[in-house]
Amino acid sequence: MASSNFPGIKNHGPLPRCVVVVWKDAVHRFGWQDDSEFGDPDDDLCYSMGWLMKQTDDVIAIAQTVGIGTHAQTIQIPAGMVIGVTEIEMEIDICPQSLSKTAGNT
Repeated sequence: MASSNFPGIKNHGPLPRCVVVVWKDAVHRFGWQDDSEFGDPDDDLCYSMGWLMKQTDDVIAIAQTVGIGTHAQTIQIPAGMVIGVTEIEMEIDICPQSLSKTAGNT
C-alpha cells in the first residue's frame, strides 16, 4: 500500500492513501410493490471518501479518521459492490507551527 508521511512530526509512520470509493449499495424497499417498480441501478451508487486501510480481492475498508497506529469510523465494502477506487493526491502540512497559525494562535 502506497503511503505518505506526516511532515513535521517525529515518529509519525506512514499515512494511508486517501481514496474515493464508488460502489453500488444494496437496496431494500418496504411494503408491497408492483413488479415493475424497480429503480434504475445507477440510483443506488454511493461515493465514500476516506483513508484506505485494507484492500483485498474480497473487501475494501476505509476509515474516516486515522491517528498514529489507530483508526476510527471504518466502512468495509464487499469488493463485488465496488465500481472503482480513485486515489486523491494532496499535500499535507500538519506541522504544529502550521496548525497554530491556522487556528488563529500566534
